[in-house]
Amino acid sequence: MFCYFYGDFFSLFVPRKIERLNQGHSGAGKTTPTALLMFAILMTLPAVMVTMKTRSILLAILSHNFSNFFAALATMLKEYLRFFCRLYVNYCEEKINLFLKR
Repeated sequence: MFCYFYGDFFSLFVPRKIERLNQGHSGAGKTTPTALLMFAILMTLPAVMVTMKTRSILLAILSHNFSNFFAALATMLKEYLRFFCRLYVNYCEEKINLFLKR
């Protein structure tokens, strides 16, 4: 992607390049509205491809992160419930033992 910017930017430093562009002469022939449209499409396609690839990578990362987050959350809830259930059972056993000892 940056090769396009590099080539376009530094090609403007060629002597009389801007003057020829203003007169309607490009590296691919006479500059017409159709040629300008084709240049615009050709320059846009790589940017769209990079954006779509980046988007798909980000979506993959986010989907994995969300699934890992929810799996970790479910595991934590299960362990907390197991801990508090054991704590409550132990508490109830102590109360029952104290009641039976009376």
